Amino acid sequence: MNVDNKKTNFPEIIPTGFSSLDKALEGGIRRGSLTVIGARPGMGKTSLLRQISNNIGKQKQAENGWVVFADDFGNVSGPVKTFFSYRMLRKLKKSGGTVFITVKLPRKLEKRKDKRPVRGDFKKGPFGLFGAERQADNVIALYREAYYDPTDKTDPQNGELILLKKNGAVLTEPQTIKMRFDIKRDSACREWSEKKETV
Repeated sequence: MNVDNKKTNFPEIIPTGFSSLDKALEGGIRRGSLTVIGARPGMGKTSLLRQISNNIGKQKQAENGWVVFADDFGNVSGPVKTFFSYRMLRKLKKSGGTVFITVKLPRKLEKRKDKRPVRGDFKKGPFGLFGAERQADNVIALYREAYYDPTDKTDPQNGELILLKKNGAVLTEPQTIKMRFDIKRDSACREWSEKKETV
């Protein structure tokens, strides 16, 4: 595969299609970056990845260069995992390729009182010694209170996108984006949406 796209004039920023996330990322995802989305199973990683993929797909394909999506990357193996080796990621990024992956975070985080993911939960990732958190330009964790406490009286559709790292910089204070996760539809159609601010 030829990934030498350095001479083409691609935009430096690719919007995700979620205005609140794009605002937090100062416009969107930087071209040539690696974005890791992590959470426990059932939190909505695949849904978010699919929606971002669809949103980017609605933009002009030729203007975005290589955009690659890999779901549940920690569980892939063989040729697929070889393709997403550290060396290939560097080639993709150098040529302007943009990569999104989702990873399943360790169960140990559920033993904490506050089960929101933190940077340490990403340390051991699909890249062996080079953990997901270390390599990524953007690290986004997902959290939904209703996932752990179905009896919680707050809106069960409330969810959070927690930005732990953005544009290559580690955030000393995680940036939380309030969202909604539609859990009333068929499981194959669950979706994240912007949470409207109440006045």
